[in-house]
This record gives sequence, C-alpha cells and structure tokens, in this order.
Amino acid sequence: VRKDKRDELVEVIEAGLEVINNPDEDDEQEDEEGPVGEKLIFNENDFIEGYYRTERDKGTQYELFFKKADLMEYRHVTLFRPFGPLMKVKNEMIDITRSVINIIVPLAERTEAFSQFMQNFRDVCIHQDKRIHLTVVYFGKEGLSKVKSILESITSESDFHNYTLISLNEEFNRGRGLNVGAQAWDKGEVLMFFCDVDIYFSAEFLNSCRLNAEPGKKVFYPVVFSLYNPAIVYANQDVPPPVEQQLVHKKDSGFWRDFGF
Repeated sequence: VRKDKRDELVEVIEAGLEVINNPDEDDEQEDEEGPVGEKLIFNENDFIEGYYRTERDKGTQYELFFKKADLMEYRHVTLFRPFGPLMKVKNEMIDITRSVINIIVPLAERTEAFSQFMQNFRDVCIHQDKRIHLTVVYFGKEGLSKVKSILESITSESDFHNYTLISLNEEFNRGRGLNVGAQAWDKGEVLMFFCDVDIYFSAEFLNSCRLNAEPGKKVFYPVVFSLYNPAIVYANQDVPPPVEQQLVHKKDSGFWRDFGF
C-alpha cells in the first residue's frame, strides 16, 4: 500500500479502537470485562480485517472487525469520512505563449546518447515548440569536439542559435552541472528544466512544465517512465525497433519511477 493510503488506514484503525475502548452512551454495546473483572481494552493487534469503499458524492465508509484471541465475539465498527461539496477556489487565464524554458543538461562523454537526444530536441523544441533555450554543461575534454559538431550541425540545418555550451575540465557531477547551468542564465526570468541526456519528452510535456511551475511558488517534479534495456526486452529480434516504437507504457517494457524524481 502506498504511504499516503497506509497512513490513512492506520488512522482509521486507531479511530476504531478509540470507539471501542471509549464508547459513547448511545453505542449499542455493554462494557466487557476481562478474566479478572477488568474492562477489556482492545489494541491494534486485535484488528482482524476490514474493507472500505468510496462514493464520490458522499465520502468513504470503513468497516472494521476486531477480536480478542481468547473470546468468540467479534467487534464491528463502521466509520465514515464525509466529503464536502465542491467549492470554487480559483478561476484564471494562464498565458504561456512567452514562457521560455531553459533546458539544462549536464553531460560527460556519452556522445551517442547526446546525438539521439538532439534528434528529439530538434523535432520537439525547434520544429514544434520554438520557445526553448538549451544549456549543455560538459565535463572533461574527451568527446567535447563531437558535442560541438552535433550542436553546430543542428544550428546550420535548423537556424537554431538559442544554446549555450559550457565546458568544465572536472570530473562529472550532475548537481554541479545543473548549478553552473542555472547560474549561466542572465536574460531575466526563465523556467529551468533540469534534464538528463537520456530523457525523451514531447511538446505536450513542455507545456505541462509551464502550467505546473510557478515563479517563486511551485516546482514541478515529473515522474518518468523508465524503459528496460532494449537488448533484453527485444532479445528475440535481430535488431531492436526504432526508439518511437519502444516508447510503450506497459509493464513488459518498463516501470514508472515514482520513488525518485
């Protein structure tokens, strides 16, 4: 059970114990006594089972069953968490036409992955979105000339000049790369997308970034779908299919990486 749901169910069980151990006057139950005449006190170990259902216009109903190991009787508690009516909080127009995204990519070596990244960048950011700046923070010297040539070829064929290449003669450090890339921007307010070279995204995703982030107030942490190694997933094929055909959201091809953003 996910932690938020688990915490909710633990709270419900504790509330059920409170009802049993401290009954109201109108509860239909008699005070039960233990073997030496003391009042029976139930604890969480006496919880046997339960179920719940949610009706979207009413609330959530919980049915809980408790039992002492040495007694035959079960205690049944019904709890209800009501929903309130919908209330309007905000109604506003959002204009994202001028919202520029600075995509910051720390990189070391991995020139083949960068070449593939730039193919997707060209299709999505240059041809479709057009409100993008790319900042590449490159660590080390090996592969730097290859990265420069990839960027220059994109520039010549697409007339795209909104990029910055920062070279650091240091050992790769993702956090340092993101920090350097963020500090290099000096053209006013901008939305920064901390990206990795093996991330594939769409034009719709870029608009999600614009809608879900708010200057000084809100950061957007997307959950990515992590693909398994294509050499393993498509081992029975001579060559793996094109990347576009690999991007399938099913449990045989990958998993939602909801434990780390």
